[in-house]
Amino acid sequence: LARETAVRFNLMSYATPFGFDRMDWDSAYSTGEHDHYGFINEWPRYGALQGYIAARGGAAVILDVGCGVGNFRQAVPDALVARFVGIDPSEVAIAQANAKGWVRSEFHVGALPGLELGRFDIVVFNEMLYVVDDLDQLFRRTLELLAPDGWVLSSVSRHTGDFLIQQRLDAHFEQVDSVWITSNSVRSKWQVACHANPAAKHPVAARIANNRLR
Repeated sequence: LARETAVRFNLMSYATPFGFDRMDWDSAYSTGEHDHYGFINEWPRYGALQGYIAARGGAAVILDVGCGVGNFRQAVPDALVARFVGIDPSEVAIAQANAKGWVRSEFHVGALPGLELGRFDIVVFNEMLYVVDDLDQLFRRTLELLAPDGWVLSSVSRHTGDFLIQQRLDAHFEQVDSVWITSNSVRSKWQVACHANPAAKHPVAARIANNRLR
């Protein structure tokens, strides 16, 4: 609590949590360090993310930024996928994802998604925003890729200063909904959120302004 207060009042700088080494992704995936993202305690938050996709209605064109080995693609029913694109800086993870052979799915090595990937109905940030150096740059690019009625889905583990990530999301996009997922087995907590393009005309987003239902 003391550290959280210090970050909130700019007495302490935000620090990347969980001891991640941003420069060693390939080694981490090669040794199985990130296998836990496929464990059962992670699946409830995948379900929350997938639930937002289902609530939007119909098959969607989805971009998964920081997709790793494709765990989230495994959680999304094929019927909800018109096209699925995953990007990740780890060549090892991308090779594993492409080897899975999911339908209408492709995975590419990269960090900042390129405009050549096309337009997307949904952009997913699944447990990766806390290792991004420049969130504003990423979110500006996301707006360039997002369809006018598109949604941004995010999952962020509870950690010191995580409110700063939510503030940046809220600054660029309109929050539609958010939920907290708690795992008693590993004593972890995640905030899963759905944001809309500010220009969204989707019926759900249209009923919401300033986080209040009309």
